[in-house]
Amino acid sequence: NHAVRKILADHTMTTTIAGTGAAGATAGVGVTQELDTPMGLAIDDNGFLFISDMTNAVLRMLDTSTGFTTTLVSGVGAPIAVCVDGTSSKLYLATTTHKVLAYGVAQPSPAPAAPTALPALVWTAGQVAAGSDEGTRALASFNGVRRLALDTSNSDLVVAAYTGNNIRRVSTAGRVNTFLGDGSAASLPGIGIGAKVHGPHGLAVD
Repeated sequence: NHAVRKILADHTMTTTIAGTGAAGATAGVGVTQELDTPMGLAIDDNGFLFISDMTNAVLRMLDTSTGFTTTLVSGVGAPIAVCVDGTSSKLYLATTTHKVLAYGVAQPSPAPAAPTALPALVWTAGQVAAGSDEGTRALASFNGVRRLALDTSNSDLVVAAYTGNNIRRVSTAGRVNTFLGDGSAASLPGIGIGAKVHGPHGLAVD
């Protein structure tokens, strides 16, 4: 429906907070902001919602207190997944072209005001060609990334590769490795890459 919905914690009401229900790119506030195939969401501790507006090929930030929407990132391909740390000082984005990107976000003072500058690219991982190569961010490859999650215990980035049938980790030291799934499409228990997963599409780290 090209919209973002909110379900109250007590399950009594569902409301639309962004999108008109029709595909588009016209700027607006809240339900007048048009979206086209929003694929990924993340929210920070200050109530800013990040939306990977895939077909429009932009990452948007919605202030949930006002409904005001800002385009944060564009020109990097179609974003399909996003995650942030609690303060949104670090922002991670995956694209349909098998890339994972990290951004630093200048934080306003005092919070929770909106960031005053567009994010600055910190690093890029992955190749144009799909694959599951390990190594440094510059040499590693991904295959069909669908979701990202941040491991807050060590700040590593966890990556679900749908087409690659594996779960990857991007360490703070700048290396990419596979720690679940051997690339074959199956659902078998095991340890690490000895286990098999079939099209992992979502993940979360507690």
